[in-house]
Amino acid sequence: MSNRAKIVVGLFSVFIVIAIAAFLFLRYQVRKSFPETSGSFSISGLEQPVDVLRDEYGVPHIQAKSEHDLIIALGFVHAQDRLWQMDMARRVGEGRLSELFGEVTLPFDRMFRIIGIKRISENIERSISQESRDRLEWYAEGVNAFITTHKGKYPVEFDMLRYDPELWQPLHSIMIGRLMSWELNLSWWTDLTYGALVQKVGLEKTLEILPPYPGNIPPIVPASDWHKFADIGTGFLQTAMEFRAFQGLTGTLGGSNAWVVGPAKSASGKPILANDVHLQLQTPSKWYEAQLNAPGYTVGGMSIPGIPAIVIGNNEHIAWGLTNMMADDADFYVEQIDSTDTTKYLYDDKWLPITYTEEDIRIKSDTVVSLIVRSTHHGPIVTDIQTMLKKVQYPFVASMRWTGSEASDQIDAFNTIDHATNWNEFLDGVGKFTGPGQNFVYGDVNGNIGYWCGVKLPIRGKNSGILPLAGWEKNTEWAGFVPFEQLPHLYNPPEGYIATANNKIVDDSYPYHISDLWEPPARVVRLREFLSKDEVFSVEDFERMQNDKFSYQAKRIMPFVLAACADSAFAGPDEQLVSEYFRSWNFQFGEEDIATSIYQQFFVRLLENIYKDEMGEDLLHDFVTLVNIPIRVTTNLVEEETSSWFDDVTTTQVETRDDIIRKSMKEAVAALRQRFGEEAKRWRWGDMHTVTLQHPFGLQKPLDKIFNIGPFPYGGGSTSLISGEYSYNDPFKVNVGASMRQIVDLANPHQAYRVLPPGQSGQVLHKHYDDQVQLWLNGAYRTVASEQTAGIGTNWERLILEPRH
Repeated sequence: MSNRAKIVVGLFSVFIVIAIAAFLFLRYQVRKSFPETSGSFSISGLEQPVDVLRDEYGVPHIQAKSEHDLIIALGFVHAQDRLWQMDMARRVGEGRLSELFGEVTLPFDRMFRIIGIKRISENIERSISQESRDRLEWYAEGVNAFITTHKGKYPVEFDMLRYDPELWQPLHSIMIGRLMSWELNLSWWTDLTYGALVQKVGLEKTLEILPPYPGNIPPIVPASDWHKFADIGTGFLQTAMEFRAFQGLTGTLGGSNAWVVGPAKSASGKPILANDVHLQLQTPSKWYEAQLNAPGYTVGGMSIPGIPAIVIGNNEHIAWGLTNMMADDADFYVEQIDSTDTTKYLYDDKWLPITYTEEDIRIKSDTVVSLIVRSTHHGPIVTDIQTMLKKVQYPFVASMRWTGSEASDQIDAFNTIDHATNWNEFLDGVGKFTGPGQNFVYGDVNGNIGYWCGVKLPIRGKNSGILPLAGWEKNTEWAGFVPFEQLPHLYNPPEGYIATANNKIVDDSYPYHISDLWEPPARVVRLREFLSKDEVFSVEDFERMQNDKFSYQAKRIMPFVLAACADSAFAGPDEQLVSEYFRSWNFQFGEEDIATSIYQQFFVRLLENIYKDEMGEDLLHDFVTLVNIPIRVTTNLVEEETSSWFDDVTTTQVETRDDIIRKSMKEAVAALRQRFGEEAKRWRWGDMHTVTLQHPFGLQKPLDKIFNIGPFPYGGGSTSLISGEYSYNDPFKVNVGASMRQIVDLANPHQAYRVLPPGQSGQVLHKHYDDQVQLWLNGAYRTVASEQTAGIGTNWERLILEPRH
């Protein structure tokens, strides 16, 4: 062998050794934080040993001899699997991201400090019950038991950002709950956007596209039942959108489905309840499944990492599910500042002092930025939130009143629900829940079904709060909150079922304003079509319903599309192609479907062709951010035909509805040809409509290949039961869908059917990081047993947590 060959071989060998060493080091760095799930481990705080049995998908069944030990163990287990997720959430709420990420996150820290998530949580902490305080302290003990015993073995994200987690405090759990309330607060997206629309196109034109709701769609609660019982925030809205993008999320939260049938419509003779909550699809999941067992207390379902409670689930007596009630829980008030003394604002003909609070935001480079938080009696002045990209100067300021700033005890609410054995005890818990407003759907082993709104609902009269209000006028104030007894509710309705899909809750005779933010009625119409049949339903029937891809919204709009495209102005090969696919279409948004691709591409173009000429690009972006509003508004415009929005103001002629439909269809077909080629058979919906479960680190290449899960072809859409919502600003990447699915047949309350994408673990490369994805994609479920003997004698992993003395 020549010397040159020897050198090459030697260098190659060295390279191989280095590569292997690097691989082993990286694998160790990732795996060193994988949780201990077998054997025993001693932690402080426990009074007696606790069994943690994990099933084949890593779901913990925690068995303790007291609730004290049970909650400590839950905190420890949450930290084992989701510590970095929990740490990021509390940092978001505190406004402390810039300590890790530098100036790039400074606008987000400013936003959350001005909103006041931490200040609100501190106020709540002072007002909660002693029992809630105890549970929060027990939970913090469990989290801290993990943090203090695993230094140097934290999840890899801590290593990559070069920091260690601080100890957990009860306050942090309250903050995470309040942050969830903020994320599900939808009204401020529309308030700000419609305020800007009034300024841009005038009030009369804006009123044409206020979101209507069809009068022929029955509300959740019939009237007969409830009687028985301006552009003020461009910087604010832009910052909120940029924060979602920083997290790897686009668009806003979508809707959810929950329904229950009583014994007469159940194959088992007992209520069956189904729930799938539509949230941002991400990794780790917002949810963490757990089964909790202590003497006199057995409950299982979905928890939120950082919070000691089961939020959605069942116990031995009841099952419950949630959907967002879309409550309008925030109002914006334009404040008039004294031109001679800017520390005062006008209210009821008096000049009142603005409250000032100073906070310091620490930046990664050890610099400190001072922040002045200004507030009126309505709340913080949110026009002080400005991005680094768009520093808008306002001739006025606006404050925000939000029900989430009111003190409440959500820990007590879910603790009461988790322990409930009947309808009245369940209502005791719902009555303590104040937000974000939720539809609570209920069933029990005695054959009862029910529904009640859990919300702190402002009394505004019937006037909508969708436009900004005059802060100086006394008559714009909230007149308290609707009493719990007067909130919409149902109990054992004669139909034998209850269905909710973020649709309108009550008709217009209800004396209080709830919302204008309802989801399109397509999903609830489909649910009622199923449930109103004269037949009984099984768990398998409910599984098929949760995975149903039919869209009534598409069926509703298609006659107008076909009529417009049959006109001679659209004659030619495009008309023939569109007609061929649409006339035989069954309105199923299937992965292999071609008509769905044409329709969805058409609708995206329709939105732009109707609104962009008058709104402009930036305002159109904001208008379509909350997906449900443009769907409802545009469907209504198409049906009514005569709206002036159809006219393109940039041309000399006056365009009609059919002109815009034809133009949009031609552009849709051209876009599909450009992307997939001339052959329409290649335009499959699943090829363009894909889902990726996004990790915040997955925004950077090549980390996306490690941390993200997907992309996968995905069926459905925002108006089908299975969901699969995408942002109209970034079509057609799915960002919202079923973040969990649950079905409980109360003929056997010790068993439930669930699936949680992508998996239990938040630790990349762990076997439970993504092991439920294929189940979820295929519409399959896991069978979950709740008996205390579950898993004993099987191949489940068993960790015994021992008291440390």
